[in-house]
Amino acid sequence: MRSETSFYCERTVGEVSYHFLPKSPVRPFVGASIGQRRDYLTQRCEPVSCAEAGPGGPAPFTGVMRAAHVSVGVIGGISFQPIKRLTVQGLWGLHDLPGEHAGTMEGAVLVGVSLWRSQ
Repeated sequence: MRSETSFYCERTVGEVSYHFLPKSPVRPFVGASIGQRRDYLTQRCEPVSCAEAGPGGPAPFTGVMRAAHVSVGVIGGISFQPIKRLTVQGLWGLHDLPGEHAGTMEGAVLVGVSLWRSQ
């Protein structure tokens, strides 16, 4: 009798930020994010009968369970431009503030390339 459980989380968000010190080579920023978090839980049991007669009694769930909710958060970090048309950002974010997953954090290094000249 074998039981297997796996969990997968997917987040799709949009972020908006405000940069301070526009003339400085290193610019701090703060912002907000909003999007959707999708959780997937998969539980398998082989043979199938173990779902009904497991060691602790019946398994509470066998199959795939999906849940989705709104993800709201705050972001902050620094950005700099090492060469013309190339921007590098260090980002820190805290998501799902009002939800049950409060405290979900992210850290990232982002690299952006400007394809046209901005005013």
